Amino acid sequence: MIDAGRNDRATPAEDVVAVAAAYLAEVRARWPEATLVVVLPAYLTQGPDPADSWQQTVDAGFRDLAVDLGGLVIDPVGERWVEDAAAQRLLDPDGIHPDDAGHALLAERFVADVRQAGLADPPLTDLRTPGS
Repeated sequence: MIDAGRNDRATPAEDVVAVAAAYLAEVRARWPEATLVVVLPAYLTQGPDPADSWQQTVDAGFRDLAVDLGGLVIDPVGERWVEDAAAQRLLDPDGIHPDDAGHALLAERFVADVRQAGLADPPLTDLRTPGS
């Protein structure tokens, strides 16, 4: 599972995609039988402006790289994992990062996408419940 970053905006989008290409090629070379799962940048808040050319370039680049390598692309923003009205209730006090409930929601949606793709049906362990 490769989680595309959200903190690379100071780097030109084409450079981010080029580094990702080299990284994903190395991952494929090391684990040729593995299914690559690339998660596009996720945001609990509205996320980037749809007209944001940097984000469009990065998302398209990661998507193309994953598809070229036979991988699965998960797009939390495109799938609207978090409704805008709920987002603020799922953030830490910093207003940016998910709180525990936000992380739990992202994890549930990720697992659902992986299962829907038929990649795995692993038993889930609830770390909040002793003995599970």
